[in-house]
Amino acid sequence: MQAVLENDIALSQIHYDITSIYFEGEYEESDTIDYGYSRDNRPDAKQLNLGVHVSGEAGIPLAYRVLAGRTPDRTTPLENMHALDQLFDQLQRQEDFLLVSDRAMLDKAVLAVYEEKGVHWLGPLSADGSLREVLASVTDGELAQHPLDYRPVNQPADEPLRYYGVLRETTIEHEGQEVHIQALVVKSRAKVKLDRDRRQTYHKRLTDRLEEIQGVLNARRYMRKSYAQKQIDKALRGNPAKRLVDVALAGEDGNLTLTYQVDKEKVAEAAALDGRYLLGTNQHTLDAHQMLVRSNGRKWSSAASRRSKDHSGAPSFPAQG
Repeated sequence: MQAVLENDIALSQIHYDITSIYFEGEYEESDTIDYGYSRDNRPDAKQLNLGVHVSGEAGIPLAYRVLAGRTPDRTTPLENMHALDQLFDQLQRQEDFLLVSDRAMLDKAVLAVYEEKGVHWLGPLSADGSLREVLASVTDGELAQHPLDYRPVNQPADEPLRYYGVLRETTIEHEGQEVHIQALVVKSRAKVKLDRDRRQTYHKRLTDRLEEIQGVLNARRYMRKSYAQKQIDKALRGNPAKRLVDVALAGEDGNLTLTYQVDKEKVAEAAALDGRYLLGTNQHTLDAHQMLVRSNGRKWSSAASRRSKDHSGAPSFPAQG
């Protein structure tokens, strides 16, 4: 707070993210320290979450809210608006700003509220429904003609550019409300291999398990169709490759048949989108380069937010409700 006031730090761009701190011990009497999604890869440990605001240019922590460890990211953006209002009131400043956050905090309901309140936002979007069509609407040839002059800090200067992007105008609908946005279809050369390897890993994990079930079908507990189906459902649950494989369990108890077949057309469709993702904004004055640079700035601002675990001097806003 004091640094912002004394140095007139720009607040034209604010990054909002969730970080967490995990704890050793039971903490049975705590209302905030609880199990939840673990960013520290410690699902066995209780944690609390911090909703952190960081200035876009200087990466200075501005404010934080303590949230229960069980709080899902997607439930925090609207309450976060109250924290931002308090921040600007304390600073006695009123200015337009761009709020940058991640995919989990930019669902359709949140974007509809941002539209009503006139909040400018930027961040990655989940490519489902109509947005998946937008992601697929750009050809690789078109992307190749639109390289983005952006290099991560760890990329050598003599290495070819890694990112390509094409802008599209589209509309998101939520409960009858239309939100007009600018979407940037981004392709990352580095992400192409990551997506392919990830799909192949999940695909193999699924088909290996289905093959295991085939091998024990009609024996012991697997004689019961209800039990066999439960195990199949368990194998499918949470596996992104499940939409690529058609699975069918037929027959009666003791005479069951399990078949599965890879849908080659869906595999080809998925492969065509390897390396791609969507950035969205309602700030239509931003060009493709600005969208990528400002969104990727979220990565180092998130690191700055983790430093706020120590006493940063940022004002604390209690969790709402």
